[in-house]
Amino acid sequence: MEPVDPTTGVARVDLGMVEAKTADRLAEIIRAGVDALAAEEGAAMTGDHSVAGSVSLMWAPHDGQLVVDGERDQVGVFRRAEGDRWVLAPVVHGSCDDWLADPLKVRAAEPTDRVRAEAALANAQSVQRVS
Repeated sequence: MEPVDPTTGVARVDLGMVEAKTADRLAEIIRAGVDALAAEEGAAMTGDHSVAGSVSLMWAPHDGQLVVDGERDQVGVFRRAEGDRWVLAPVVHGSCDDWLADPLKVRAAEPTDRVRAEAALANAQSVQRVS
């Protein structure tokens, strides 16, 4: 485990050589835990003087990273955080507008998602050549 980064307050854990499906399953478990913790903190609020707890995400994609919006089942490109949402762009530029996604429902693209994105790009390029 790395020490806590003083600028972000985040500590990272190196999982070493784990299979992708194991890392994905761990990410699912962590996301479920974040949801449960947020619900628990919300239920614990009492009276006017209590403050709702906040849960921050442990993972944030970098600009341009391929991700999957689980609500839409759509591969997109991470652009930026905007409030409590993430702005995602379509893989094929101009095929649709950017959209806002719930960070708890966004995951890093897996190899099969990358194939979907590459197929969409290849199809768009072939249509442009034919037109």
